[in-house]
Amino acid sequence: MPTPRAAVIHDLSGFGRCSLTEVIPILSVMGVQCCPLPTAFLSTHTGGFTGFTFLDMTEELPKTAKHWKSLGLQFQAIYSGFLGSERQIGMVADFIRDFRGEIPGARALDCGNYLDHNLAMTNYVANRYLENTLYKIDEEHLIYPEKTEDME
Repeated sequence: MPTPRAAVIHDLSGFGRCSLTEVIPILSVMGVQCCPLPTAFLSTHTGGFTGFTFLDMTEELPKTAKHWKSLGLQFQAIYSGFLGSERQIGMVADFIRDFRGEIPGARALDCGNYLDHNLAMTNYVANRYLENTLYKIDEEHLIYPEKTEDME
């Protein structure tokens, strides 16, 4: 079976245990080839730090996707974390639509108990999530609540 490949769409923070610096080694240890697609570069993560730098990578996302498409790349998993701008929401949705690949081990030849798996329902649920989360996102879902005293 070929090595599973994942597009890892996330920010890269120079300091802090988060973002691509955490995701890539974890997935790699699991045997997944990680293909990072940075959404932004931050000097530190945003939790508890002030004055961090932020480099928006929005313009690079479609260029990278176009190049990967020209190479015929497909991904068995697409992971999305921190997005650097509102425009990136639609770009991630397009990426998911354009780069869906076959799931390794899901064919009848590869899996002895494939009749026990409901892959059609899994695909249906994944598509509903995509439709209801990325395609129909509205302003209400893009705003974080203000921190109150009872949250501290």
